[in-house]
Amino acid sequence: MINGKSNLSMFMQRELHQSLKNLDTNNERLSSGQRINRSADDGAGLTVASSLQADIRANKMVLRNIEDGLTSAERAESGMSMIIGLATKMRELAVYASTETIDDSDRAILNNEYEIIRGNLDEVAEGASWNEQNLLTTNAVDMGLLVDVSGSMQTTIDNVEAAIGDVAASIEENFISLELGLAQMGDRVDSLDYTDRTADLGDPAFLTRVSEMYASGAWMDPYASILEASGVSDTTGQNDPDAFTWRSNSTGKILVMITDTGDEDNAPAHGGIGETATAAAMANSGIEVHVIGSSTSNAATNEITSATGGSFKNLGTNGTATASALQEIADDVSSRFGGKPDTQIQIGLDASDESVFSLSLPLDFTAAGIGLGGSYISDVENARIALSALDSAIEKIASMRAKLGGQYNTLLNVYSNVQNKITNDTAASSKIIDTDIAMEVSEQTNNKVRADIAQTSMSQAKDINISTVQNILS
Repeated sequence: MINGKSNLSMFMQRELHQSLKNLDTNNERLSSGQRINRSADDGAGLTVASSLQADIRANKMVLRNIEDGLTSAERAESGMSMIIGLATKMRELAVYASTETIDDSDRAILNNEYEIIRGNLDEVAEGASWNEQNLLTTNAVDMGLLVDVSGSMQTTIDNVEAAIGDVAASIEENFISLELGLAQMGDRVDSLDYTDRTADLGDPAFLTRVSEMYASGAWMDPYASILEASGVSDTTGQNDPDAFTWRSNSTGKILVMITDTGDEDNAPAHGGIGETATAAAMANSGIEVHVIGSSTSNAATNEITSATGGSFKNLGTNGTATASALQEIADDVSSRFGGKPDTQIQIGLDASDESVFSLSLPLDFTAAGIGLGGSYISDVENARIALSALDSAIEKIASMRAKLGGQYNTLLNVYSNVQNKITNDTAASSKIIDTDIAMEVSEQTNNKVRADIAQTSMSQAKDINISTVQNILS
């Protein structure tokens, strides 16, 4: 009987211990709200739930990425809406200026309004941004070609004319807003066929300024020409030539002089202008000078190109290497100032291409970028040219707005899908890891009763046999 009482005591102690342990688990699950609080609770379930929770958190960040993309698109679309309104007003003015029932004084008034609206258009494009990223503009580069038109340069001139279109296109296709200027220096006028260049480029606004630098007999000073063409200083007082117009937002200002003539180092050419003074002035201006020339011009301009971060290219026999030299400079410009075509938005949880959405924002919606930079309506002929350019610009803007709208809707659909995934993953994780309150309360009550019975039985162990306790607990 002693042995039986001992067995009963041990049985009740074991039952009490197990009931109290189960009760602790019940209380822990009810207080935390989680069925799995440590790996020992359910290792396999914890692994699955942890993976689901990691995906949930990552997908919440994906939602934030998409929201930023949607905001970018909304701001870009808002800017385009304002720009198309301004372009439409410019078109109205161009239509009015194209009729011959008004005189030039009336057109001058219309042209003033036209230019003001064009300036407003640039302000809208340059002001559209999100998180310090420009949405309707890209890197702007101004390139001025200063071409020697003396008699020995005729073949080189032909090569320059033939190369300009391809050189410009290669820069623009790298998502650069390019404005190109042409100027001549030397003893002949009208040597460059500007009309053909405009036709080849397909955009009158592509030429910021066409100016004759010198037309004073056989005399020519390349140092003075560089300073005059760039607008850094008026060195000669002759002819009062126009300088290239550099845009205020230009990230690259590049002057390319093409000549087979050179001066001696620091020779007192016109007005005592030499390469040292020219190099210092150009370096301070932030304008990069490249020279395509002969060995003579290389010796004379080496200090200028070095000081401004430019380069020297040999134009070859009779200018045969001019086109390739221009292309080398263009390739360098593209590599330094080129942009990216699309904004990449991470919409997935891995590094695959399928997890990235490419949002194609407009690259350059300034007046120059949409072909209106050099347009004006002060006479009938140019008003009609501007009218054609405006038709193309409005069509371009409308097409981009439609494309952007489609991408916006696609992003909204992706956003909705990610939200659904978060909801489904959250539900799956909850089923695995969360506490079933009703079941846990029921088990807690059961364990409390078992613990109470075990404690009561231990206090009365001498009067109760083990089979009675087993029947009660069962």
